[in-house]
Amino acid sequence: MKNEMWIFIRRNKGFSIAVCITIILLLLCEAFSLMLNSATERGRDEGYIYNGEAILIDAQESKLSEEDYSFLSSLDHVTGVSGSFNEFIIEPVDTKNVKEHTGVEVDPVKTENSEGMVLLAWQGLKNYDLFRKEKNVHLVKGRFPEEKGVMVEKRYAELNKLDVGDRISFSHNEVTFSVEIVGIYYVDSEFRVLEENTKGGDVFLYSPYNTVYMEYAYAVDLLGIDDTRGNACSLFVDRPENVSSVVDRISDYAGGRWSLYDNSTGYLERECSIIGILEGITTLLRILVFAAGSIILLIVISFIYERIKKDAGIYLVLGDSRNRVWRRSLLVFAMFCFISLLIMIVLTLVIYKPVLAELNSALFQNSVDQSEVFGVFYETPGIRNGFHIVIERSDLINAGNLLRETGLLCYSFLIASVLPTISVMKSEPKDLLYHE
Repeated sequence: MKNEMWIFIRRNKGFSIAVCITIILLLLCEAFSLMLNSATERGRDEGYIYNGEAILIDAQESKLSEEDYSFLSSLDHVTGVSGSFNEFIIEPVDTKNVKEHTGVEVDPVKTENSEGMVLLAWQGLKNYDLFRKEKNVHLVKGRFPEEKGVMVEKRYAELNKLDVGDRISFSHNEVTFSVEIVGIYYVDSEFRVLEENTKGGDVFLYSPYNTVYMEYAYAVDLLGIDDTRGNACSLFVDRPENVSSVVDRISDYAGGRWSLYDNSTGYLERECSIIGILEGITTLLRILVFAAGSIILLIVISFIYERIKKDAGIYLVLGDSRNRVWRRSLLVFAMFCFISLLIMIVLTLVIYKPVLAELNSALFQNSVDQSEVFGVFYETPGIRNGFHIVIERSDLINAGNLLRETGLLCYSFLIASVLPTISVMKSEPKDLLYHE
């Protein structure tokens, strides 16, 4: 039966190639439309997670208690609660800051803050936006500083041969203090200095490798800053459509004690809607690819269908059983699908990198030079990109897409083989043999 299958394919090379090309194009177009759909959906969700500071709470005369924070954190759709925070420029005493970067060279001349670092004191550090998603910034060793202690970046720790449990010293306003390292985090992004850099060596203050994190309460005790905890906080919400329900729950709980401000209108709502439109377009593209591919495949199959019927008629007249003829037809179309799948996989592996690069640069990147408009002199790709769509390899190659492509391949096999073979099974040999 295998030999007969290959004989049929060789005798009908043109039709066989046409069927395979149609299936390959259908699979490729569907794969890349799935990729675009996945990228836009992730861009919307991640953009809102990183920028969705949707509700601001002013406690006014009353202070926010631990019970209040627990209630806010437990609400459905709330992905984070941000309390008080403060930033300080500090200088390491017996260690060096990290000057690792890409992009343009930086003048090595020492400037006011070229050796400095940033100390960020944050209330509820686990809810800090960069740690909450754990995509490009994540804890790799130790723990979050829930009370005393600090977290430092892995490059800083490696440069200065530091580990969890070691103590480090910094100076701030001519006061030196010593703290214990309780956690080490890693930034999975490069720090890129742009040509627009006017800060000189001070640019390294903005490097995510030179940020030291501690809990706000510890900073109050250690540095003597004003304790503003409980005056206000902000809530991060997963989707803009869920903001109103969260506000209603808080209003019922607070009973008029707090002032609530909906920050989801304007920028957040507008940016989410734009990405929502892109997501809708990619979904429509998938539907169009599926419909157009099915029609084209049926048209191509209609030409080879006549050849199959005549071959089936010959085999039936020569004494083959209908079951054998039917299985032979199925084997032919199964081979078409198998060959198409192999070629599609090879093509995907060859072209996906240049295609992704082209799409990222041409379709979804901002056409305005942000460095000129906003005075940006550095960038850290993947960190605080806002509502920014970047297509990644995982958008194309993942378990969900593989299942969808497998389903599409089975669908192609179904429409390409079942209808013709059913017709063969129901027809008389002479009708098949002399079919016009």
